[in-house]
Amino acid sequence: MVYPTFLATIAENTNPTDRAKSIGIFRLWRDLGYAIGAILTGIIADIFNENISILLIGVLTFISAMIIKIRMK
Repeated sequence: MVYPTFLATIAENTNPTDRAKSIGIFRLWRDLGYAIGAILTGIIADIFNENISILLIGVLTFISAMIIKIRMK
C-alpha cells in the first residue's frame, strides 16, 4: 500500500522529463536502505540489544520524515 503512494507522490511532484530519473533515485536509496538497514540493525543488536536497535531505527525514520517534510513543499 505504501509503495504506490510513494510513486504517485514522485510522479505528481516531478517534471515529466525528470520523472524516470527521480523514480530511479528513489528506488536506489530505498533499496540501499533495506540492505544497509538490515546489516546495521544486526550489528547494533549484537553490540547492544534488540531494543536499542529498534529504537535507533525509529529515530532514524523520524529524522528522515522531518527532512522530507522540510524539503518537500
